[in-house]
This record gives sequence, structure tokens and C-alpha cells, in this order.
Amino acid sequence: MTAKSYRQSGRLINSLDSHYSTSVGDNLFQWDDRGVDGSCVDDGPYIVLVEAEGERAQRECVVFDQ
Repeated sequence: MTAKSYRQSGRLINSLDSHYSTSVGDNLFQWDDRGVDGSCVDDGPYIVLVEAEGERAQRECVVFDQ
């Protein structure tokens, strides 16, 4: 299972790979709003693409400073 976060421009921000087996059904994959260099990402919209066993799901999320 992988989850990749992109800016709306298409630039890859982070890629999270699951190194464990997941069961069928709902699973939680948490992104800590950090880029590949470990720094916090800018506020704004992001696209998150999740892939598992040949299936893909894409969602938009918004990061904002609390």
C-alpha cells in the first residue's frame, strides 16, 4: 500500500509506503503534513493518491495552520 501527496501543480510532496500487510476493508494511513525533507508543507490544497493491490483512490485535502 502506498500513499503519495501532490501539490495541485502535480509536484510530488511525499510518498508513504506501508511495510506491513493490511486486511481487507477500511485501513488508516496517516500523513503528518511533512515533505520528503521532513519540513512542514505549506498551507493549501493537496491531492492524495492511495494505491493498494492494483486499486487506486484519489482525494483532495487541505492543509492549514491551526
